[in-house]
Amino acid sequence: MFFRRFSHLALSCLVLAGAAQAKTSFEVSYALPEKKPSETPIVYIALRADSKEPVKTLSSWYSPPYLLSAEDTDRDGKVTLTLDENSYLGLDGKLPNKPLKAQAIVRLTENWPVPGVGFDDLHSATIDVRFSEEEDHHYELTASRKAKPFKPVNKGRLRIASFRSEKLSQFHERPTDMLYTLLLPENWDPEKRYPVLVYVHGYTGTYLNYWGIFSDLGTENLKDVITIIPDPNCRWGHHVFADSEVNGPWGTALTEELMPHIDKTYGGAGPEHRYVTGVSSGGWSSIWLQVKYPEHFAGCWGFGPDPLDFAHFQDSNFYEIKSFYYQEDGKPRPLSLPIMRGKSLYYKDMAAYERAIGPGGQLKSFAAVFSERLDDGSPRLFYDEETGEMDHEALKHWKPYEISSLIKTQWKNNKEQLSGKINVLVHEQDLFFLDHSVRAFEKTCQQIGCDAKFTYMEGQGHHIPEGQLDPMFKLMKKRIQESPALDRAE
Repeated sequence: MFFRRFSHLALSCLVLAGAAQAKTSFEVSYALPEKKPSETPIVYIALRADSKEPVKTLSSWYSPPYLLSAEDTDRDGKVTLTLDENSYLGLDGKLPNKPLKAQAIVRLTENWPVPGVGFDDLHSATIDVRFSEEEDHHYELTASRKAKPFKPVNKGRLRIASFRSEKLSQFHERPTDMLYTLLLPENWDPEKRYPVLVYVHGYTGTYLNYWGIFSDLGTENLKDVITIIPDPNCRWGHHVFADSEVNGPWGTALTEELMPHIDKTYGGAGPEHRYVTGVSSGGWSSIWLQVKYPEHFAGCWGFGPDPLDFAHFQDSNFYEIKSFYYQEDGKPRPLSLPIMRGKSLYYKDMAAYERAIGPGGQLKSFAAVFSERLDDGSPRLFYDEETGEMDHEALKHWKPYEISSLIKTQWKNNKEQLSGKINVLVHEQDLFFLDHSVRAFEKTCQQIGCDAKFTYMEGQGHHIPEGQLDPMFKLMKKRIQESPALDRAE
């Protein structure tokens, strides 16, 4: 089963008040949906010491909840979870000596990486809990509150819709939809054709996070453009619109199914007027889509992209390091600069939390895209969860997804289609060390004569600064002016 591999982490230095003397358990009940889930339901107890609702913090990297988890293998809507030395107790490895808020969460949605927010997921009300050294505690919770269902929107310029992908449905052997939010041009005329801008979110971003994106892109810039935010989420995390053994053919589905549908339905002007941008995992997606499918896009602007060169995977050479968790000097291996109250993130901590979550998470996103599919449908991890030892055999399957390697072949075979289209932007000090792989990618491009443009933005950051997309919008307007056919129906 998927979850057995990820369910628990033994913490030898765990501090849990009263764990040896007293037992704390939670009995969770919930109503099974009429349609039988294709995946085994996973039940969680999330606990927090602050006022935040636990279900809303499951995707937090810097302040995750304490977590218990178990599969409902009997699928009878009732699971008992026990708080013991196998529970995930946050980055500090211990519970605070204070009252906590507990909430039950049931994961039922098949294609969503974060528990509690998928359309079919359930959660309970929060209750106050205490732990003592002398007394057993037993709590009962009913998870009956449902996450917000998918709701199409057709209002003014805004569209929120779904598209049934035949390719993804065939792969998953069940109906699979691609969700998206779309903003039409001002004074949209269905008889006209317009350039299309595809924006790909980073990890944890969804198609529903749109108003902030539209604002960041600039409302004035979007007046004459169809802007689409396709959802990048799947069960194992962010699928980055790359075809993979685990997630399925998301890149093919986007380029061969969804984008032609957008052009036909809303008047997109086709590949010669289609652009793609994004940040972080979305920045990687932008560059991947342009390089992998050069005939489908007229230009990409990738900001702070996930590693383009795996010999510079954030701050590490994945082909050489022996431990994913520890550096050569024995110190924990960081995956970020100290950006939250002076604290860095570390791979070991993130792996521990993702192990409790089960399918989903940033690290398992990488594995689900780049690694081979195991017999149970899960991705082969590139590290040992207990020790952190790197699995270099697993990395052999990653090579086709290393953009610094892919560009060599693609530039040789598709130079004309790629020339002038690749734009990579990153802060001089990316908060997640992603400037390292960008610099390596730039060297590769220089060696093969690729004319990709690189911009190193001042200071530290991991976002799209104001004005950095102006060249893209200027190019779009220029090409509109040079293509009068865009102003009339075919």
